[in-house]
Amino acid sequence: MLSIAFRFARKKTLAPFFSFAYAQATQATQAAKVEPVELEKKPKPSKPMKEGKQVIVTPPVPSLPKEFDILKEFIPNFKGSKVNELYLDLSLEKNIMPSLRKFQELGFNKFQLGFLFNKRPIAFLSDTPKAKLTIAELEKYLKTTFSMTDGNVRSVILRHNYIFEFTLPEIQQRMEILRNELQLTDGEVKRVLYIYPIFIQKNLETMLKENLRNLESWLPSLKRRQIGLAYARFPFLIQDPNGRAHENARILLNYGFSEEQIYTILKKFGEAFYQRPGGTRTMLQYVIDEIKVPPKEIPAIFTEHRRLFVQNPSTMLRRKKQLFEHFGIEGDDLMRLFVRHPRVWIKSIGSTDLKLKYLKQRWRMDFKKDPDFPGILNYNYGETIRPRGELLLGMALRPAWREHVLLTDEEFCKKYGFELEELQKLKAEKPFSNELDMILRSWTRFLHNHGRHAKY
Repeated sequence: MLSIAFRFARKKTLAPFFSFAYAQATQATQAAKVEPVELEKKPKPSKPMKEGKQVIVTPPVPSLPKEFDILKEFIPNFKGSKVNELYLDLSLEKNIMPSLRKFQELGFNKFQLGFLFNKRPIAFLSDTPKAKLTIAELEKYLKTTFSMTDGNVRSVILRHNYIFEFTLPEIQQRMEILRNELQLTDGEVKRVLYIYPIFIQKNLETMLKENLRNLESWLPSLKRRQIGLAYARFPFLIQDPNGRAHENARILLNYGFSEEQIYTILKKFGEAFYQRPGGTRTMLQYVIDEIKVPPKEIPAIFTEHRRLFVQNPSTMLRRKKQLFEHFGIEGDDLMRLFVRHPRVWIKSIGSTDLKLKYLKQRWRMDFKKDPDFPGILNYNYGETIRPRGELLLGMALRPAWREHVLLTDEEFCKKYGFELEELQKLKAEKPFSNELDMILRSWTRFLHNHGRHAKY
């Protein structure tokens, strides 16, 4: 206590001295400061201009007349500076407003008009040599030739606004190429244009002819009309600059697929033919080498379960294999799982992990001896396995899964005496998921979301 009191007294005694010393040091520092001297900046010597070389001075682009400000009422974030050169010397009422009114008649809202203006301002031109294609010409062509509705026309433009960079004869030429080379009807060409209008951007004639010739060389039994129907269903195959379709067909032939099996895959799951050929070969070889599936089983399995083609062996298949091995499913059991239940390998890794944990920990299932395994993995976790499993856990003698898994909810509740509301409440606790592992690229996302079921 004495030492603490002495330190406190000493601090209180020396405090005035330190304050005085700090003040003196501050004054001395300020007095010693030297005002900065601004140095004279010498101009850099200019490089001598070569003889005969002219200096090009770009004149400023004049602003648009004030009358163009009215476009702000129709187009959000309208900036005249973006289109000064394009819209200069044009009449607002004669060269811009007719197209703008036509877009409004087709049902374009302000947001869509703003998007189109920012991406393709040339689309708003009309009655001027600067316009390659006007909206009036495009609407007339699409409605007359393909009987498209306003919604169809709007979808084509918004999905591929680059169409206004082509003239109408160029678009008609590409339509003729589809009719002649793929032997498509107007209705089928309409479907291609509606779902995948980006093919207009490519010079199809040479590329498409070469790809079709190569594909027919590997699959001679196929007729051009059959290939055309498959391409109409999966239009991204039309734009195939690297010839992936015929390379993948060659690989499948090497692995024992028949031409009939290859055509079945082509017409039902075109994504398999747009994968990198090296990835297709690696995936098939991984199934043979690592999962030990007999090569003779490969064609039948992959023809029936075509989504397996988009399972990347370096990510999806390897992680699923490791997951099954973690739960003791390995060796011959793993091979039989792939051969007898290939749909399980299409299910997502997360949902498969949930099913295995639930059946092992909550249901106490023996994966080696239970006859319901692994078939139960084919069913949805949130729709079937968990809701019904929770209700059946309260029973003294639990029935086997195969006795009720194919029943409807009403039949299940009636058979085992449960309330339907109770089952629906358990199902509502987990959001619905299709539990599929599938890579949806930009060229298939619209096709999967809208194209296959669209009314066009």
